[in-house]
Amino acid sequence: TTQLDPLLSPSVIKALRDTGMQVNYQPQFDIDMEIRIEGREPYDATVRQVVAMSVLPQFQPGATMPVHVDPADPTSFMIG
Repeated sequence: TTQLDPLLSPSVIKALRDTGMQVNYQPQFDIDMEIRIEGREPYDATVRQVVAMSVLPQFQPGATMPVHVDPADPTSFMIG
């Protein structure tokens, strides 16, 4: 099998929910995103990710963030 490079997509945060968990004293969130891959219809997906306290103010609804999307599974993505 050939591994495909992740697709880079500027996407919009729709909602942010604290899971109550922490990793190395940094909070973990469920982040709802609108994924916008060029040439495709936008779609909603959620990722669970640790967000460093130092960058948390940037993670607000309406903010645009770069995401890397798995081309084989468009619901699998990572912010950054």
